[in-house]
Amino acid sequence: MADDHPVVRDGIIANVKPQPDMTVVADAGDGLEALELIKEHLPDAVMLDLRMPRMDGLEVLQEVTTSKLPNKVIIMTTFESDEDVNSAMKSGVRGYLLKDSSQEEILDAIRRVNIGETYLPACIVQKLPRACEDQN
Repeated sequence: MADDHPVVRDGIIANVKPQPDMTVVADAGDGLEALELIKEHLPDAVMLDLRMPRMDGLEVLQEVTTSKLPNKVIIMTTFESDEDVNSAMKSGVRGYLLKDSSQEEILDAIRRVNIGETYLPACIVQKLPRACEDQN
């Protein structure tokens, strides 16, 4: 879990820790720290803030992909513009969540991404056709 806001990190971790099928192996306050921890722990799935100091979530994902590390990445952000969603999907994220997501939605996203599925909430799915049309 990587987010530059401690209260967000702590909240996500507090929701994940009691789950019998999940373990939080590390948390980071910026992208560079997240990348170092991903290399050290090789987690099954990673949740990254889109915009963080030192490296943003998509830069971390790019480095993870280039380094051939496990890359089941979920972006969690407050940003839901067509451009942000489209950039994230093109970068290879497996999930895109907004920070106002419910606990159930967050846990569902982690589980689905971990088994290889893509997770996008309905409000993001509605943006994809517009984003794709803009590319044509």
